[in-house]
Amino acid sequence: MEARQVEVPPDVEQDMARISRYEVVPLHRDRYTHLLVCPPQYLAALDHTQPYYVGGQISIGDVEFAHGGAGFPVSQEALRRMVEHYSAYKKEWETFTDGHWAGDYVLGKAFMDAGVPLTRAWPIFQSDDIGVVPYGRTDVNERRLWCYPTISYHHLSRDTIEELWTFEQEWLARREQV
Repeated sequence: MEARQVEVPPDVEQDMARISRYEVVPLHRDRYTHLLVCPPQYLAALDHTQPYYVGGQISIGDVEFAHGGAGFPVSQEALRRMVEHYSAYKKEWETFTDGHWAGDYVLGKAFMDAGVPLTRAWPIFQSDDIGVVPYGRTDVNERRLWCYPTISYHHLSRDTIEELWTFEQEWLARREQV
């Protein structure tokens, strides 16, 4: 999938760099999160001209947002709308951001206020380690969690990330030989 650039006004870009809680990139992830090889196929199915903010959902109060540790893709249009909204209410957002500990919550509220709701993608984006995910559990549709593809795992050790990466590379090499 081709990366697309969003033009951000210089003053907004500087403010976002200064406020680390606004860690806005096309796909945010923590250093102890592993993204599996399937995101390009998953993301290719989404239209970047539509406002997509996708992730494993969690809530604080009435704000539903993507869990930052699991990673979350944001379309170009969603980012444009959020940056436009932030630019129009910059002082209010700086005050709001200073009063909250969870950057993913602040970002989710910014998307919500900009008219970009979260597209729920749990359990595809996991906020847990592989060994903690309750695969026998069912979702609201009585579908077991092991029936869903997984794009990311969170709270992984460096060794686990390296093992997953090695497994994926070997798996991809075998697929290409077929």
